[in-house]
Amino acid sequence: MKALRLTKWANDTQSNQKTANLIDTIFKAYFVENQNITDNDVLVKLAKDPGLDDSSPKKILTSEEYKDVVIEDENDLANRNADAVPYFEIGHYHDEGVPTKEALIDAINNLIYQKAN
Repeated sequence: MKALRLTKWANDTQSNQKTANLIDTIFKAYFVENQNITDNDVLVKLAKDPGLDDSSPKKILTSEEYKDVVIEDENDLANRNADAVPYFEIGHYHDEGVPTKEALIDAINNLIYQKAN
């Protein structure tokens, strides 16, 4: 939850590029480098990589800030019966796991068609 809270903060306060870079940095740390992203010190260090100052991430991680937002997102996904990641929702199209390129293209085209008519 700590990493999610940190990305929610970044999304609210930083540029889209810095937020995307933070998410990429956290994913790489966890999936490639096997770092413990539940550790505050690790997350603060990771936040520096995309150019974020370390005072705000420290404050977020030592408080309950953004916890309610993350829980609200989790509850929303549970209400949609989303059990897996990634989870895609495009209009009425829902998919868990990794959809094919064709499935995503069809979903986007269907949404465009529905909006146009």
